[in-house]
Amino acid sequence: MHWLNSNGTTDGYLKKLSTISQNMIYETTWYLGNNKYGPDGDTTVSAYNNERDSSNIYSGNHATWTGKIGLMYPSDYGFSANEGYWNSTKLYQYNSLAASTSWFFKTANNSKNEWFLSPSPYYSNCVAIFSEGHVDNNNASNYGGVRPVLYLKSDILISGGDGTLESPYELSVQIK
Repeated sequence: MHWLNSNGTTDGYLKKLSTISQNMIYETTWYLGNNKYGPDGDTTVSAYNNERDSSNIYSGNHATWTGKIGLMYPSDYGFSANEGYWNSTKLYQYNSLAASTSWFFKTANNSKNEWFLSPSPYYSNCVAIFSEGHVDNNNASNYGGVRPVLYLKSDILISGGDGTLESPYELSVQIK
């Protein structure tokens, strides 16, 4: 949270973006409700609801925080898979078939584990997508990375590109 949003540091993620790019990003409230993992864990739909449930917080953690840059929620990963898995398959069971339908997993960080925003309900540690495709809670060490997430302001337009690696989206500010 602090490094991504560059709170007072010059080497943080947000500070590395141009001023024009920084001004395109909407400051938002990020929810920190817990998900359940393991064999009795959440499906994508129940994870989405739990992430936004302020009564579902690990003791001592905050329910929300405000900033421009966050991390992907476990439900975002779940929603990247085929819709048929959203209510029927627990995120903990997202491997082989379910993960193979996910655009997010297909582009995973060199098959390394990645952090999510939502903390574990059982421990004070992180939740991650594992290199095999399932979601679980674990210690925050030995992970391959994060994928910064942001919300663009409503006056930002796609002015070019198709969103591929070869032709990324080009953004511009709508002139009123």
